[in-house]
Amino acid sequence: MRCLKIARVAFKNNAGIITELALNGSRKESFSGWLLQAKQFYTNSLTNPIILKEFQQYGITKAKLEGFQAETNAVESASLAQEKEKGNAQNATKVRDKAINELSDWLSDFIAIARIALEAEPQLLESLGILERS
Repeated sequence: MRCLKIARVAFKNNAGIITELALNGSRKESFSGWLLQAKQFYTNSLTNPIILKEFQQYGITKAKLEGFQAETNAVESASLAQEKEKGNAQNATKVRDKAINELSDWLSDFIAIARIALEAEPQLLESLGILERS
């Protein structure tokens, strides 16, 4: 944000650079919106010699801009990794839920057959953990 504030002051009279760096308007609040704006800002700042020269007057070197760009890229990579992990967790949950449902169906059938097979011997049902119905 510091670079952005300085850029707004430094280029207040240069509509082309204001557009190039997306300085007009407010910052996007969504992560994806912020990321697009930040990437545009750093990419265009680093490739435009006029912007680089003006930033140097305010103590913002090319190396600093590259560092900020690298931090932005690291945040993007971390976000992508997090989204991938979320997807993996959702898939694992679906697989688990399906297995639980299948097991529940099998157990229901097992209990029904055990009740039929052992109706004359309720003690054996209890040893299986199956209590008599009330």
